[in-house]
Amino acid sequence: MGSGNWLRALGGWLAGCAAATVTLYACVLVTLAIAGRGDVGGLAIVGVAGLAYAVPIMFMVTFVLSGFPAALVIWLSEKFHLRSILFFGVAGIAVGLLIHYLLLDVLLRGLAPSPRIGWPFIVAGLVAGLTYWLVAGKHAGRIRSGDQA
Repeated sequence: MGSGNWLRALGGWLAGCAAATVTLYACVLVTLAIAGRGDVGGLAIVGVAGLAYAVPIMFMVTFVLSGFPAALVIWLSEKFHLRSILFFGVAGIAVGLLIHYLLLDVLLRGLAPSPRIGWPFIVAGLVAGLTYWLVAGKHAGRIRSGDQA
């Protein structure tokens, strides 16, 4: 894979991490809004504070935990010229479920109850996979001019 393809893949992965982070944060805010029963002021304070503190941490956790699985998906798509939006959507869901498992069942075991199905992680993984496809995946395996075969 040429340097232009690596840069495109890296940009797609970072965009996917950002999309997953925004999706997970939105799920947190919706959950807090439902639990808060109309406390708009409190939700606004939590929302703004979360932008400064929680979102960067969520992005870094997503970045670190998705690195190896995302690299495998990117490698497979480049090697086998997989450009299907369905491939990247399903791969995103799989990575989201893997992160759910790693976070809630391995790293934080016993600290908080783990839901059986991590719907926010499924949705965040899907959004990340589709974002990657939009930025880089639809060009997977193509040789850019100037790159060696």
